[in-house]
Amino acid sequence: MVDFIPSKKGSEPVPASVEVQPVPTEKETHTESTDRMVKGKTTFADLLEWGVSEDALEEVLGFPLPAAPGMLVRDFCSENGLSFETIKIDLQALVDQVE
Repeated sequence: MVDFIPSKKGSEPVPASVEVQPVPTEKETHTESTDRMVKGKTTFADLLEWGVSEDALEEVLGFPLPAAPGMLVRDFCSENGLSFETIKIDLQALVDQVE
């Protein structure tokens, strides 16, 4: 609500006080779970950094981890005849357990 103070003759009334209400803005809100999503660009280094053990990864994959931790999980799956879409679900479950 705005109250007006009478002003000089011939000019518009001036608000005495104006209630300023913050305008809601979209804040970037990140949680660990959204940051730690297994996607096509996820590397083995990412998974290890997120706390997933090598043993757990090898158990899900059925193969030893690649020598290059920077390898994309998707590429590893393609090279080894694995379905990335299926493996991704199991890997995400491992990531979620660490949190």
